[in-house]
Amino acid sequence: MKWVYIEDLASSQDRDVEIRGWVYNTRSSGRIRFILVRDGTGLVQATIFSKDDNDPLFEKFDSLTQESSLIVRGRVREDKRAPGGYELGVSEIEILQIAKDYPITPKEHSTPFLMEHRHLWLRSRKQHAVLQVRAEVVRAIRNFFDDRGFRLMDTPILTPSACEGTTTLFETKYFDQMAYLSQSGQLYNEATAAAFGKVYCFGPAFRAEKSKTRRHLIEFWMVEPEVAFATLEDTIELGQDLVMFILDRVISKRRADLAELERDVAKLEAISKPFPRLTYDEAVPRLQEKGSEIQYGDDFGAPEETIISELYSSPVCVTHFPAKIKAFYMQPDEKRPDLALGVDFLASEGYGEIIGGGQRIHDPALLEQRIKAIGLPPEPYQWYIDLRKYGSFPHAGFGLGVERVVAWICGIKHIVVQDLPLKKPGRTAIINFGCAKNLVDSEVMAGYLLAAGYEIVPDAARADVVILNTCGFIRPSRDEADEGIREAIAFKAGRGSVRVVVTGCYAEKEKSSLKERFPEVDAWLGVKDYDQIVLAVENRVYRPGGRTFLYDHLSPRALSTPPGWAYLKVSEGCSHECAFCSIPSIKGRYRSRSVSSIVAEARSLEERGVKEIVLISQDTTYYGRDRGARDGFPRLLGELLKRTGLPWIRFLYGYPGEITDPLLEVMADPRVCPYFDIPFQHAAPSVLSKMKRAMPGPQALRLLEKIRKRLPEVAIRTSLIVGFPGESRSEFGLLAKFVKEARFDHLGVFAYCREKGTAADILGDPVPDAEKERRRNVLMEEQAVLSAEKLKALRGRTLDVLYEATRPDHPGEFVGRTRFQAPDVDGVVFVRATGAAWKSPLRRVKIISTDMYDLRGILVT
Repeated sequence: MKWVYIEDLASSQDRDVEIRGWVYNTRSSGRIRFILVRDGTGLVQATIFSKDDNDPLFEKFDSLTQESSLIVRGRVREDKRAPGGYELGVSEIEILQIAKDYPITPKEHSTPFLMEHRHLWLRSRKQHAVLQVRAEVVRAIRNFFDDRGFRLMDTPILTPSACEGTTTLFETKYFDQMAYLSQSGQLYNEATAAAFGKVYCFGPAFRAEKSKTRRHLIEFWMVEPEVAFATLEDTIELGQDLVMFILDRVISKRRADLAELERDVAKLEAISKPFPRLTYDEAVPRLQEKGSEIQYGDDFGAPEETIISELYSSPVCVTHFPAKIKAFYMQPDEKRPDLALGVDFLASEGYGEIIGGGQRIHDPALLEQRIKAIGLPPEPYQWYIDLRKYGSFPHAGFGLGVERVVAWICGIKHIVVQDLPLKKPGRTAIINFGCAKNLVDSEVMAGYLLAAGYEIVPDAARADVVILNTCGFIRPSRDEADEGIREAIAFKAGRGSVRVVVTGCYAEKEKSSLKERFPEVDAWLGVKDYDQIVLAVENRVYRPGGRTFLYDHLSPRALSTPPGWAYLKVSEGCSHECAFCSIPSIKGRYRSRSVSSIVAEARSLEERGVKEIVLISQDTTYYGRDRGARDGFPRLLGELLKRTGLPWIRFLYGYPGEITDPLLEVMADPRVCPYFDIPFQHAAPSVLSKMKRAMPGPQALRLLEKIRKRLPEVAIRTSLIVGFPGESRSEFGLLAKFVKEARFDHLGVFAYCREKGTAADILGDPVPDAEKERRRNVLMEEQAVLSAEKLKALRGRTLDVLYEATRPDHPGEFVGRTRFQAPDVDGVVFVRATGAAWKSPLRRVKIISTDMYDLRGILVT
């Protein structure tokens, strides 16, 4: 019986064959058993039919597990419903090995889990499809150049000099001198182009820099053509032809793989030559119009590439960048020597650069001048200068990144899924203290660590590295962090090899004193260097940041919230001057992210299955003011509504004076949760004046009336401070009266903590702690009665509820939230669903009972 591959079954129709492979899946129906077999070239359904329940084939079938290796023999028959259009009628099964406990089962797995099992993840259908497309791209590239008379040249991997930035070289000892892993074969190709006219090299390149975005790899593959006597225009034409050739080949040969990846092939088929073109001078104003902070003379980063490439439905060519930001060998424009004759091809749909290249300097004197100007040692480049001394000629070329092209064609969001990254041995636990904004920073640090190959574990007892992300806002927060640091140090003393890293506001505010108190801590990062966490963990030198780190949509991030929702931080810092708050002194003035970055992250979260985003910052309603935008936050909400399909959009932390008519108008949209978190802090005018806050009680009540009139279903939360210096009993009475009249849905009351360095520090702390606690209890008891009364009115109503978690101690029960309950700070809904499954993040729930702060309901089928 002939052994055939699944991809060749069409030529063996109605013949007996042998398939050698692995079990992808199994199922049964009555007296029929189905085995989905893969062999690396495809999938085939192998069918067993028998009237005898004791058939030996059934017995073997019952022993099969996912990824067991086997040989199946039988007859090939056409079946349009089967994968690949053919199935195998099984006559014999030979089991080679039964795989036990294969980890990647047919269910949802987290990205960290899949990256941990990357060597096995390659067997999944989507990963298999990506690599099939990659192989086709490589084949197309070789065919394109070979058929056009280019000569393949193998350039060195170890080189004596830099092609681009000298700070991105992998250094290695080469006998008695230093050598470097190649960044590019271009310089050598310029020598071979002088010998052969038109050449290309194809191989790995290396950048010694930590990957900070979904587009960058440390090791990647490039094809680099170089053509004698070619100009910038010739290079653009060659690049367009190559991209179109690759697209046509992949679409015609790998359409089934693109379908497996759910790629919208119509977008690729619509691409044609010539590609649209922009000069750098034209691009910068357009970027600024879209919210980019780029200034003329800045190079494009990933955010700028994303913005430009989202403007077009096909790749766009950006030319004539400032010469000072391009490589030393780039030919200046004769008409404007400050510009280089270079081009970047930016792939459509936000994928950014896939080709970079241009015309090379051919004047030896000019080349020597440029080498000296940027401080490169001339000796390693003497051979390169020689190319211009003996028959100098204009020439041009480019580099195309294979992984980026594959990511674009496949529609995958992270370039790393194509490769096997090196795995770090370190298991890392991140312990988060403080607010939701801190949690986002912890998630970003986890993203950087995962991208570098680290494993994130939930338990410090299993960790090789313990990271504590601290809060320094008030004394109780610092006390909590101190206790956490002591526990980590004690754990380190017990195991010895554990590294302890402390980050966050507390480390920023009191680093010097903390270092003296806790010398056992291995590294300290404040709020400016979250993106350097990998270097800190590895005890490597890094350049400290100049201001508070603000992540963007391209920063790696590992979500730690339940799958249905996620926080989205829109800014850093604060420009208010509240007398009791130290945040501005720790994090600096308010700094907004761009609208395009926030929208891109929201869309990415939506693609990951998130149903609710919770917008957060120190004052979310202040968004855009630092950029000169009037009503910037309402416009941001409008963009999120227009450019995403998220069913719930919530925001927290709105300054009372920032609740404007345009904000109320946009909140009338049913997808914006009718929920306000407005920290009034107090109601007595004299206390508010000392706090450097505005809006006393009567004015606040008028604002609440206005909000409730415009949004009848609204829920309003506030936070208040009791015991502030100067709060007499009469002023506390005003506050208690305000709480009773305001009828808040949710309330948080905090006892004043004196903070050194704040404006209120000079006022002392005259109210005894016991009196502060008594006043707090008075307000919370009043709120408890009011909350119970409000929730009671919801009995019998059916509400949308977002899934949070199961209740292990209560089988058949779930925990969720309604639109008027924010995560972590408000009550929840306990849902009874005995015999039913919570099949989607958002479900309808009928409320059957309530207590002071929580609701109970049953799942509506």
